[in-house]
Amino acid sequence: LLVDPNSSAVSMASLRSHSETPPIEQVYRVRDNLALLTRWKERIPNADIQVRLLDYLPPYGLTVIYPRDEQMPTKCLVRIFAFRTPTSKSPSMTPDPLKDRHWFDFFCEQFRLMWEVGEEFNLDASNRVL
Repeated sequence: LLVDPNSSAVSMASLRSHSETPPIEQVYRVRDNLALLTRWKERIPNADIQVRLLDYLPPYGLTVIYPRDEQMPTKCLVRIFAFRTPTSKSPSMTPDPLKDRHWFDFFCEQFRLMWEVGEEFNLDASNRVL
Protein backbone atom coordinates (compact mmCIF):
# COMPACT_ATOMS: atom_id res chain seq x y z
CA LEU A 1 0.00 0.00 0.00
CA LEU A 2 1.74 3.12 -1.25
CA VAL A 3 0.80 6.75 -1.74
CA ASP A 4 -0.44 7.35 -5.27
CA PRO A 5 2.39 9.27 -6.99
CA ASN A 6 -0.21 11.20 -9.01
CA SER A 7 -2.15 12.43 -5.97
CA SER A 8 -1.91 15.44 -3.68
CA ALA A 9 -0.67 13.09 -0.95
CA VAL A 10 2.90 13.52 -2.28
CA SER A 11 2.71 17.26 -1.54
CA MET A 12 1.54 16.41 1.97
CA ALA A 13 4.46 13.99 2.32
CA SER A 14 6.82 16.75 1.24
CA LEU A 15 5.36 19.15 3.79
CA ARG A 16 5.64 16.57 6.57
CA SER A 17 9.15 15.46 5.59
CA HIS A 18 12.02 16.32 7.93
CA SER A 19 14.25 16.87 4.91
CA GLU A 20 11.53 18.91 3.17
CA THR A 21 11.97 16.70 0.13
CA PRO A 22 10.33 18.41 -2.86
CA PRO A 23 7.09 16.82 -4.11
CA ILE A 24 8.68 15.73 -7.40
CA GLU A 25 11.31 13.74 -5.47
CA GLN A 26 8.53 12.13 -3.43
CA VAL A 27 6.92 11.12 -6.73
CA TYR A 28 10.23 9.61 -7.92
CA ARG A 29 10.57 7.66 -4.66
CA VAL A 30 7.14 6.09 -5.04
CA ARG A 31 7.76 5.31 -8.70
CA ASP A 32 11.12 3.74 -7.83
CA ASN A 33 9.39 1.52 -5.29
CA LEU A 34 6.78 0.51 -7.86
CA ALA A 35 9.52 -0.28 -10.39
CA LEU A 36 11.33 -2.41 -7.79
CA LEU A 37 8.16 -4.35 -6.96
CA THR A 38 7.50 -4.84 -10.68
CA ARG A 39 11.00 -6.32 -11.11
CA TRP A 40 10.45 -8.62 -8.11
CA LYS A 41 7.20 -9.82 -9.64
CA GLU A 42 8.96 -10.50 -12.97
CA ARG A 43 11.75 -12.46 -11.27
CA ILE A 44 9.43 -14.37 -8.94
CA PRO A 45 6.29 -14.84 -11.05
CA ASN A 46 4.56 -17.11 -8.52
CA ALA A 47 5.06 -14.66 -5.65
CA ASP A 48 1.91 -13.12 -4.26
CA ILE A 49 2.97 -9.48 -4.53
CA GLN A 50 0.10 -7.03 -4.50
CA VAL A 51 0.18 -3.25 -4.53
CA ARG A 52 -2.52 -0.68 -4.05
CA LEU A 53 -2.22 3.09 -4.30
CA LEU A 54 -3.84 5.45 -1.85
CA ASP A 55 -4.78 9.13 -2.28
CA TYR A 56 -4.27 9.61 1.44
CA LEU A 57 -1.15 10.17 3.53
CA PRO A 58 -1.54 8.05 6.66
CA PRO A 59 -0.09 9.34 9.94
CA TYR A 60 1.72 6.02 10.37
CA GLY A 61 3.32 3.25 8.39
CA LEU A 62 1.97 -0.24 8.87
CA THR A 63 3.53 -3.58 8.14
CA VAL A 64 1.21 -6.50 8.75
CA ILE A 65 2.60 -9.98 8.15
CA TYR A 66 0.21 -12.87 7.71
CA PRO A 67 2.37 -16.03 7.72
CA ARG A 68 1.45 -18.82 5.30
CA ASP A 69 1.61 -21.21 8.22
CA GLU A 70 -1.60 -20.42 10.08
CA GLN A 71 -0.04 -21.78 13.27
CA MET A 72 2.32 -18.80 13.28
CA PRO A 73 1.01 -15.52 14.74
CA THR A 74 0.24 -12.47 12.63
CA LYS A 75 2.75 -9.66 13.20
CA CYS A 76 2.10 -5.94 13.10
CA LEU A 77 4.67 -3.12 13.07
CA VAL A 78 3.48 0.48 13.44
CA ARG A 79 5.75 3.47 12.80
CA ILE A 80 4.33 6.88 13.63
CA PHE A 81 5.19 9.48 11.00
CA ALA A 82 5.91 12.56 13.08
CA PHE A 83 5.87 16.03 11.53
CA ARG A 84 9.32 17.10 10.29
CA THR A 85 11.06 14.57 12.47
CA PRO A 86 13.63 12.08 11.16
CA THR A 87 12.20 8.60 10.67
CA SER A 88 14.93 7.20 12.94
CA LYS A 89 13.47 9.25 15.80
CA SER A 90 9.85 8.40 15.07
CA PRO A 91 8.20 6.14 17.62
CA SER A 92 7.30 2.63 16.60
CA MET A 93 5.56 -0.29 18.23
CA THR A 94 4.79 -3.91 17.60
CA PRO A 95 1.53 -4.57 19.43
CA ASP A 96 1.38 -8.14 20.66
CA PRO A 97 -1.76 -9.98 19.48
CA LEU A 98 -2.24 -11.40 22.99
CA LYS A 99 -1.05 -8.67 25.36
CA ASP A 100 -2.07 -5.62 23.30
CA ARG A 101 -5.11 -7.06 21.53
CA HIS A 102 -6.97 -3.75 21.30
CA TRP A 103 -4.12 -1.93 19.53
CA PHE A 104 -3.16 -4.95 17.46
CA ASP A 105 -6.73 -5.25 16.15
CA PHE A 106 -7.03 -1.50 15.67
CA PHE A 107 -3.94 -1.18 13.44
CA CYS A 108 -4.66 -4.37 11.49
CA GLU A 109 -8.14 -3.02 10.81
CA GLN A 110 -6.71 0.34 9.76
CA PHE A 111 -4.52 -1.43 7.24
CA ARG A 112 -7.47 -3.46 5.96
CA LEU A 113 -9.63 -0.33 5.57
CA MET A 114 -6.93 1.56 3.67
CA TRP A 115 -6.24 -1.50 1.50
CA GLU A 116 -9.90 -1.73 0.55
CA VAL A 117 -10.08 1.87 -0.69
CA GLY A 118 -6.69 1.74 -2.41
CA GLU A 119 -6.58 1.42 -6.18
CA GLU A 120 -5.07 -1.84 -7.41
CA PHE A 121 -1.72 -1.39 -9.15
CA ASN A 122 -0.92 -3.90 -11.90
CA LEU A 123 2.66 -5.16 -11.56
CA ASP A 124 2.74 -6.41 -15.16
CA ALA A 125 5.71 -4.53 -16.62
CA SER A 126 4.31 -4.75 -20.16
CA ASN A 127 1.26 -2.80 -18.97
CA ARG A 128 3.17 -0.05 -17.19
CA VAL A 129 2.34 3.64 -17.28
CA LEU A 130 3.34 5.66 -14.21
